[in-house]
Amino acid sequence: MKVTKISLDVNRRDPNPDPICDALQCLPGAGSVRVTVHTDAGVSGTGAVSFGRIGGAPDALASVIKHELEPVVIGTDPACVRGTHESLLRETEYHGSFGLAMFGIAALDTALWDCWGKALETPCWKLWGGVRDRVPAYAMVGWLNYDDAEVQQICETAMLQGFRAVKIKVGYPSLAEDVALLAQLGTDQALENLRAKMVVRNDLDEVVDVVVRRYGDLANDQGVTLNTEMESDLPPVRIYAPFFVDALGRLVDNAIKFSRGAGKRATVKARRAGRMVEVAVEDEGVGIPPEEIPHLFDRFHQIGREEMEQQGLGLGLAIAQRLVEMHDGEIAVESTPGQGSTFAIRLPVAETY
Repeated sequence: MKVTKISLDVNRRDPNPDPICDALQCLPGAGSVRVTVHTDAGVSGTGAVSFGRIGGAPDALASVIKHELEPVVIGTDPACVRGTHESLLRETEYHGSFGLAMFGIAALDTALWDCWGKALETPCWKLWGGVRDRVPAYAMVGWLNYDDAEVQQICETAMLQGFRAVKIKVGYPSLAEDVALLAQLGTDQALENLRAKMVVRNDLDEVVDVVVRRYGDLANDQGVTLNTEMESDLPPVRIYAPFFVDALGRLVDNAIKFSRGAGKRATVKARRAGRMVEVAVEDEGVGIPPEEIPHLFDRFHQIGREEMEQQGLGLGLAIAQRLVEMHDGEIAVESTPGQGSTFAIRLPVAETY
């Protein structure tokens, strides 16, 4: 059995005026490309890829498949999917087997497996050596631009459909939203609203652990080991957990960002310090010049770390400081250039203790 023809169905779609968003981008949708592999045995298989953005992407992908990938696949045996995959990687090595090329290779892989499974009248999962006819799956439904009520409704629908887990997109808002947030946090009304929501928490270690787990994948991706060192029996503090998590998260994110590299560590420590509870984030990054420290929390101030690829937008630390100050706390900074930095949130022990 040999591949004799590849047909393409390009689906162009107008962008959604109310797009879904994650922490980095909005995804208005841009259509899809459906690939069908035909053989001399009359068996065919299909594969498809969809695009979240870039209106011209489906047509561009169709061109890549037609002019670059199709000649590699024509004449091959659908049973040799892995060999064909390697040939496609070699063909695209000049410009890189990623982006549109990888989208096209993925669609063709799927179509070839589908073709071979149909020829054998065998589900693909059996060809792959699967040991069961179903696997646990999650629903990717909770996007960053949904409010709590929308997320709850969508999650409930997913559960009714049989899913037992959902993937919810989380992350920092855009720069414009950060600017608006910082302005809002400076009002007396914001402080009054926060005070009404603050409660005494005896489980600060668990709240800290939530933040550390949230950034575990990011740390792994950056080659940073993220650890915790927390004293037992921490005294209670009075906080509004979402704001505290936001503030600590910004410090952890910075620690990971500026500690990138194999063998580097970032550590979140929690301890009692007199009538305060201290949650410190230590990194092994490039450190901060002494003359920069007085300006760290100024709006839009960026540290002159030219050797780093990533720099903050200049509002993260200002927002973190304001959130902590609204809890009657403070953020202290210690740093040694070339060795690393420590940012410590200090909150008063709850009066009921």
